[in-house]
Amino acid sequence: MNIRLKYKDKEKSMRNMCKGEWWKFNKKGVIANYTEKEFNNLINFCILIIVGIFVLIVGIYINIFNGALNDYMEGTLHELAKENAAIVKKQIMMDMETLEVASKIMESKGNQSQNRFVASINGSKRMGVFKEVGLSDLEGNAVTTLVDHVNIGDRDYFKEALQGKSNVSGGIVDRTDFKEIIIYSTPVYKDGEIVAVIFATNNIEDYSRILDLNIFEKSGYTHVVKSNGDYIIKSTYKDDEEYKNLFSEMRARTIGVYDEEDIHGMENHVKIQKSGVIEVEIEKGKRYVSFAPIYINDWYVIFVVRKNLVMEKLMSTFNLAFWSFILILVGYIGVLIYLMRSNGKNKLNLKRLAYVDEITMHANYRKMTIEVKEILDNAKDKRYAYLVFDIDKFKDINDLYGYEQGSTVLKQIIDRIGRSLFYDERIARIYNDKFAVLIRYFDKGSLAKRIKDVYERVILQGDIIVSTFVMSTGVYVIEDNSESIDDIRDKANLARKTVKNSHKSSMEFYDEKLVNKMLYEQEVTNEMQDALKNDEFKIYMQPKYDLKTKKLCSSEALIRWEHPHKGIIPASRFIPIFEDNGFIKEIDLYVFEEVCRRLNEWIGCGLTPTIVSVNLSRVHMFDRYIPEKLEFIAKKYLVNPEMIELEITESVVLDKSKDLIYIIEKMKMIGFRIAMDDFGTGYSSLNLLKDLPIDVLKLNKEFLGSGGTSSKGLLVIKDIIVMAKHLNLEVVVEDIETEEQYELLKSMDSDVGQVFLFSKAVTMKEYEKVLRDSLTWKREDKN
Repeated sequence: MNIRLKYKDKEKSMRNMCKGEWWKFNKKGVIANYTEKEFNNLINFCILIIVGIFVLIVGIYINIFNGALNDYMEGTLHELAKENAAIVKKQIMMDMETLEVASKIMESKGNQSQNRFVASINGSKRMGVFKEVGLSDLEGNAVTTLVDHVNIGDRDYFKEALQGKSNVSGGIVDRTDFKEIIIYSTPVYKDGEIVAVIFATNNIEDYSRILDLNIFEKSGYTHVVKSNGDYIIKSTYKDDEEYKNLFSEMRARTIGVYDEEDIHGMENHVKIQKSGVIEVEIEKGKRYVSFAPIYINDWYVIFVVRKNLVMEKLMSTFNLAFWSFILILVGYIGVLIYLMRSNGKNKLNLKRLAYVDEITMHANYRKMTIEVKEILDNAKDKRYAYLVFDIDKFKDINDLYGYEQGSTVLKQIIDRIGRSLFYDERIARIYNDKFAVLIRYFDKGSLAKRIKDVYERVILQGDIIVSTFVMSTGVYVIEDNSESIDDIRDKANLARKTVKNSHKSSMEFYDEKLVNKMLYEQEVTNEMQDALKNDEFKIYMQPKYDLKTKKLCSSEALIRWEHPHKGIIPASRFIPIFEDNGFIKEIDLYVFEEVCRRLNEWIGCGLTPTIVSVNLSRVHMFDRYIPEKLEFIAKKYLVNPEMIELEITESVVLDKSKDLIYIIEKMKMIGFRIAMDDFGTGYSSLNLLKDLPIDVLKLNKEFLGSGGTSSKGLLVIKDIIVMAKHLNLEVVVEDIETEEQYELLKSMDSDVGQVFLFSKAVTMKEYEKVLRDSLTWKREDKN
């Protein structure tokens, strides 16, 4: 009852308020009158409460905003340091690439005097990017575009170049004008050996100007230092020359309580090539120091800016929002939306820098790895494969058509493949001309189809440039979706490496055998030099017989590796590895010299050796000086070149026929016999065979089949023998294993064969006995 009356009274009081009468409740709930002054005081008190709450909210807002502001500011400075590091790296790499191109050009021109080289540089616009360019001999005696003679033999960059390393050095004083410079150097090769060093310089102040462009209205400093803190490039805005080391300067000038701890942390980050931002305090105020690695030598970009300057620029926007919020709530909301949008645009720009490939304008590899991880985490029962492919000799495209055209081609590759991808598939450029692709498949058939589609979208597009591509592709079928992206990429890349430089587009799937294969290849590579020094490579001789008389008429020199722990290793287990790593050059010359040495010994003992065949790898057949090298060795051991037959494989003739014909003709002029080995294994052009100055055609054992011959095989062999006879070529058949094969080839008028029925490959000592027996046989025939 009382409660109902009370609420009725409240309603009445409200009505009375509308009439100008003011009421209030006393402690007992009885309504009492308020004066206008008292009510105004009450309103003022409520306003104070509201203002207090507003201020509290604003305070909380400011605190939260300051935290976000600091995070944003540090992120911005962090990205700015990384961006400057990328600028420095790009400039250095471009300058180094320019110098390396000059080295290649000089190598292609052959012998060129230093003065002539300097004269050509002075007329080159491309080399005008450098302050000074010079050419040094192996003793350090150099001629440059500025001085006639200077010796750089004591310079570290010169010594590194002599070790085959292109390098860049900083903080060096120019001996001509005593200014600090950056020096680039790279070796010049001739026949695979270093014959000179090209170097070029630029003033450090040129790089300083690049770094100082638009840096907080010239109020920020950008330096380049070594990991130990030594300055390499100082900002042009900083005129303090007292300190030579960044960390020493920071410790000497900072006064903050926690500065030493932050500086120590920065040193540790720099040692392990991490980036970051710290805050320090000096007498002139607080400073932000952001740092990022350049990934060249141990160099770092350091960016220093006044904290109050950064805060002034960022707080101007905040103050506008704050006062707008106090005056008009709507205005505050509008400004807040503006800030949010501005922040969104900044984040979008940062994301673009972080996740967009500047060449292709598609998602970069960093972005791809993030998205691939998410895709695989949510894949459930879906199957995926990861491809890594690259374009062999893509640098030639840049050299022939220019970098702009090369970049266009890279973009086209991603565009073409990207159009065929589903929503849960990705592609990105890893770096240079290497790409990664994630594709989904249902079974082996669909996987093969998808991979073929990737290949065709790159190669079969009718583009003159693209159609000449040779792709090397590695494929890893993902079985465990929780596997790390790095491991997935490494396995696909490992598969790619096994088919790299195979001279035609090739693909390989990753499996555990590849790991064992790579380990074996590495083991062989590690042991090959010592094996050659320790005389572990032995020459075996495969006798060749006249098929009509069954008499010894010639032989082929083969190589075996007599390993101290693994026994005899056949050539097929190590020759392909040597061809990949270039060691085959040494092995070929070693075999040739051993054969010449033995021929000299046999002749000295009164024996009459037969012609010996020696294999030459494809690597040697593109060396225009190989004829002279072989002639020199033959003369060294007083061996008539006509006693040696040089075997080249059929596949060699398909690469550079004009150069090959030149080399073969030179060998023929010296007196060597020339044989084409493994005829019939590749795609020989009979027209090219007609033009090649060869003497012998060796039929591959595949024509004979396994133990017998088919009717079609017999017709092919017979036609080849007839053709060879018309071309005045001697025919040698490899690996005759059965009596049936021997009789068939004999009836076809084949000349010579490696008849395993008579003898397999034997050691040099055993072959000497075969020679003596053959000599005895000839004497008996004469008698």
